Amino acid sequence: MVGQRLQKYIAGWGLEPQDVPTVITTFLGAKYVTLCVFVGLGARFQPLRRLFPRAARTPINNAWTQVKSWASGEARREAERRSKWGGWYSWASDHYWQLSDRLQTSLDQNRIWTILASKTGAKPGQLVLGVAEGTILCKLTFPIWGPLELWVIMNLWRRRRAPVASDLYEEYTKAAEATEDASQLSPGFL
Repeated sequence: MVGQRLQKYIAGWGLEPQDVPTVITTFLGAKYVTLCVFVGLGARFQPLRRLFPRAARTPINNAWTQVKSWASGEARREAERRSKWGGWYSWASDHYWQLSDRLQTSLDQNRIWTILASKTGAKPGQLVLGVAEGTILCKLTFPIWGPLELWVIMNLWRRRRAPVASDLYEEYTKAAEATEDASQLSPGFL
């Protein structure tokens, strides 16, 4: 039953069952090309850093300054401001910067990323963060570009198969016309 539905669906697209592996292979290839494009754009422009700007932090000079800020209620007012503005956004921003700083410091000392970064002209930590940002954006936007890419690929394969079917139809009509002409010229049944 499922096989019949699937065959009807494939036939509805103008494809045949033997086209399915080629469509899937083409889709996977296009998916990885799209991932490479997102990684390149992420490494170049670092879009998540623009989405989550770093909050301005006032440096605390000593313990006395910290006690004064606590006594004056600055920390409480900052927490209230963050909860009003959006708890999930500030939480995501804080965690993004915490993890990116940790990753950047560890990768600044990695030899492989240092060599790769010197070839591309970027800092090693920023390069790997850009690659990670591109990968994250690719995964998050897959529900948008994935079905669109599959639809384009299926339409291309359908158009590729369509001329073959129309050529067969034209050959059939020419053969039918030729038999009609031959039947008109013949004197009858021999």
